[in-house]
Amino acid sequence: MDVEITVKRAYAGPVGLDMQDLDATAESDLARQLGMAVRRFVELFGADWRPVDPYDGQHDRDETWYIAGDPPQLMLAVIAGGVILARPRGRWDGVADLRWEPIDERALPHGAEDEAPTVVADLLRRRRSAFRYCPYCRDLTGPESWTEGACMGCAAKWLGVVF
Repeated sequence: MDVEITVKRAYAGPVGLDMQDLDATAESDLARQLGMAVRRFVELFGADWRPVDPYDGQHDRDETWYIAGDPPQLMLAVIAGGVILARPRGRWDGVADLRWEPIDERALPHGAEDEAPTVVADLLRRRRSAFRYCPYCRDLTGPESWTEGACMGCAAKWLGVVF
């Protein structure tokens, strides 16, 4: 019996990507605020960040929050002394308005970037432990979008749930 073994090389970054293409992204803005290269930011905190207002403008906090993941898995805010990382918790305000609030906030001061992978991994582990696969569409679903044993879309389509 012949066995074929495939050896994969470590990911060395996107081929043909001009780093200037990243200048207009949330990652580049966040990296600039933290005084680090975009690639270093993405290595530490991940990519595909988008701004979110967890307080709907009703707060006395200065920081701008960002959220990443689908379903959302991590929140981040840059502050004067470094960065705050948190798990997102979805909260419904009415039928169609899902708000994300940071919970389990962890502050990382400037110069403590070496601690970021451990903090990120812990927050991701805790958030992802609440995810479920919908038995109908098989999508990975966060607890805020889970009802009647299915994701909200399938609960409405297949179970007759009205929101």
